[in-house]
Amino acid sequence: MILGLLFAISGFSQTSESLKTRVAKLFEATNNLDMETVLNLTYNKAFGNADRAILLESMTAAVDNEYMTIEFTNPSPQPFTADAIKTIANRKFSVIRYQNSLKLHLKQKLDASVIKAMSDGMKEAGNYASVTYDEKTNSFTIEGYGIMVAVADESTKGEWEFVNYDNKELFNIVFNETIKKELGL
Repeated sequence: MILGLLFAISGFSQTSESLKTRVAKLFEATNNLDMETVLNLTYNKAFGNADRAILLESMTAAVDNEYMTIEFTNPSPQPFTADAIKTIANRKFSVIRYQNSLKLHLKQKLDASVIKAMSDGMKEAGNYASVTYDEKTNSFTIEGYGIMVAVADESTKGEWEFVNYDNKELFNIVFNETIKKELGL
């Protein structure tokens, strides 16, 4: 009985600590644009049977392409909060909230009307608290709060993986409305 209790207590402690460790690893990989590690830490059911090489290529192109580069300017280690771990339908979940900061460097000069449209579009998306364009550097500084959901289940072999909640379409494909409500999202 006591041995079982000790395993349960140490298992919970390890789960909380492993969550913190995996979140820190994800933020570090994001800041370093290590898309391979970001993909490894993304919930495996988020992309279904998609080809891994194509996903990696798409993620890399999203942060560096012919039009722009993205530089994450988050502090390292990234401060974040993690909600209490909840077990729902044999899976463990935690909602992670964090401050996100990045620079979007444009590779070519654009007309003022295009810059305004881009700025307005990012502001209207609702994911960012601040969008500022700097004409001298031809870049946007973008800041806001981010939310992602950590999940550990049989498919992840008990390791924490993550789904970005800011992409609600993807989140809704992976998780049902019940889970969303249980997590308070």
